[in-house]
Amino acid sequence: MLEIGCGNSSLAETIFNYNPEQINILGLDISEQVISLMQEKHIHKTVTHGLSVKNAQNAGLHFEVANILDLSPTLCPLNSYNLIIDKGTSDTMQYRAPKDDSKILLQNLFTKMYALLIPGGTYVIISPKYSIKGLRSTVPWEVTRMPLDLESTPIVLDNSSNKATIYAHLCTKTLDVTKTAPKEWLVCPGCDRTREAVGLTGEKWRVHRKHCSASVTIISMSMPDDKEGAND
Repeated sequence: MLEIGCGNSSLAETIFNYNPEQINILGLDISEQVISLMQEKHIHKTVTHGLSVKNAQNAGLHFEVANILDLSPTLCPLNSYNLIIDKGTSDTMQYRAPKDDSKILLQNLFTKMYALLIPGGTYVIISPKYSIKGLRSTVPWEVTRMPLDLESTPIVLDNSSNKATIYAHLCTKTLDVTKTAPKEWLVCPGCDRTREAVGLTGEKWRVHRKHCSASVTIISMSMPDDKEGAND
């Protein structure tokens, strides 16, 4: 397992403690200070059974300083991880950069996380956002969104009339690694044209797909059933 932007979170430790003899976790963060503290805190868990946990076949809890957009293949080999957890990292990239820059950052992030997963592996984004820009269109993984139960850890909002919902976006790398794009998003179900052919992106493309599909359904329902009427 890989946790990106781990900070000083106890998430990796919590997961590791479920089965310390079998689980190998690497936590990454760009802050040297944070990683130094995490390494010191978990020093007794960084090596298990006398084997280095940098070997993905061994169990252990390990932390390294790294820029997740510029990862060393020695530290993080491609096609190596069963699970990658992102708790706030993609949100940070979206909100701490201008709109065009954040779009590129997110696309780079998703592409790199996809490459790190084994076929069938899952990238989990934990976020308050119901929809994440570029998540379904950048790489061909299958995305399932599910709300998380926060009763045990309530979140206090400025507007107390609202209730916070946190989502887990489960992005599973396809077993068919020859796929290059999720057809259900890049092709309009109404006119059967690609996004590039229509010349739309983002929200405009979503609106086109929605209304184009609805228009085709209405037209097909109103068309006469008989062949002669249809030709008229």
